[in-house]
Amino acid sequence: MTPEIAYLRARAVRWVDDYPFPGVVEVTLTDGSGMTWTFVDKYPMFDSEDKLKPDSSYPIDLLLACTIVERTGDGVTVSTSEPWDLETVDGTFQLVMRPDQVLSSRR
Repeated sequence: MTPEIAYLRARAVRWVDDYPFPGVVEVTLTDGSGMTWTFVDKYPMFDSEDKLKPDSSYPIDLLLACTIVERTGDGVTVSTSEPWDLETVDGTFQLVMRPDQVLSSRR
């Protein structure tokens, strides 16, 4: 069965470095319990619209792709390991979000 792709609202907060090529950004998002998570990776992992540049005005709102792992009455467990193999700076890739925080790809 193909995993259901969804999106999370996130925010690129700063350009970290030009190296490794093509450049690295820091992105944050807040989960369903109010905890803020930080991702640091090459900017194309987060940017399909070519908005993230070293001289861009941060913060920049964006959508972070994920897959739905499980839906419960009050939460949605998502994985950021698919489709783009992303994890937080502490190695977390499964997050529990409120249903209203998860945007379906079937919009």
